[in-house]
Amino acid sequence: MYISLLEIDPRSHVARTWLGNPYRVHQRLLMAFPDADPGRVLFRIEDEWAPPRIIVQCEAEARWDAAFEDLRVLASRIQQKVLSLNVAVGDELRFRLRANPTKRLMAGCPGKRVDGARVGLFKEEDQLTWMERKASSAGFELLSVAMRPLGTVVSRKNPAKDRGRQSHLAVQFDGRLRVTEPRELEAAVRCGIGSAKAYGFGLLSLAR
Repeated sequence: MYISLLEIDPRSHVARTWLGNPYRVHQRLLMAFPDADPGRVLFRIEDEWAPPRIIVQCEAEARWDAAFEDLRVLASRIQQKVLSLNVAVGDELRFRLRANPTKRLMAGCPGKRVDGARVGLFKEEDQLTWMERKASSAGFELLSVAMRPLGTVVSRKNPAKDRGRQSHLAVQFDGRLRVTEPRELEAAVRCGIGSAKAYGFGLLSLAR
């Protein structure tokens, strides 16, 4: 796998508009793989940094020059490196996850119009339960976690006509974890956690 750091020019109106639409960000990132299937591409927009940045994880090496040849939004040269995961049972690591915590409505739920639809979990206790459940299935246990609500992220497939509008609840989880099943954790890092991955959610970042 490969991990890349893209720093975005905050002075550019074009850059700010592009960064504010995760759907368009994802479409542009996929242009870095013109000749091959990139596999799973995960990304996280971190607009609280100066300059704002995007963390991108992919299974194939990206050709960033191909993606940004006609879009001048970068503040610096893109950094790309190989991501190696060497974890063992009992390892304690720091983690960050920007997630879209949801649940799926079951058929027959009273008062619900769309059976099987995903709905956001807005209560903090429900979000924590969601994170604990995901951790258990992803090969780790939580040692500590801080949750930061990021509101609702809106994406538009066609901003000019305001069509294809998608809204996703966003919560950032930061904390420490202990590895219980290395293979399951590696799969979670590779594939992401939760829903709405094409909109900038699900990338699990680890650090010692």
